[in-house]
Amino acid sequence: MNGFEILEDLVHWIFVVTVFSGLMIYCYFVAFFAPKWIRLWAGFHGFRLLGDKMPGLIGLLRCPLSLGYSSQVIRFVTVEDQEGLTRSCWIRLGGFWPSLSLERCPAEIIWDGDREPSRPIQLRPAPDRPELWDRDLDS
Repeated sequence: MNGFEILEDLVHWIFVVTVFSGLMIYCYFVAFFAPKWIRLWAGFHGFRLLGDKMPGLIGLLRCPLSLGYSSQVIRFVTVEDQEGLTRSCWIRLGGFWPSLSLERCPAEIIWDGDREPSRPIQLRPAPDRPELWDRDLDS
């Protein structure tokens, strides 16, 4: 085995390990992270979660949100609000890089019937506001 064959094998294995690692991170994001984020988001806003699913190919064609990056996940969520009304929305989680922090994961939400997505939201106050910021009461 000469040096070129060793280098070729090394490049091959680096590629395989990189692809495998990327797939594992994506699977974690889809299977564990996204559902947990949606449960926290629903509880944070006083919603009762009725349904949460990843749309199939046909569902993605109906989705008003476009899939921007491969590390983003789109979910179709049905909730019941505090007044007992059932509402459905599309949620796009993630950014260019998959987020491993529930509090800092960017998300866009578009409710059925709306045309524009919400501004990107997070589960924690923006970094420019103090941790004890309580909306308009502290201004």
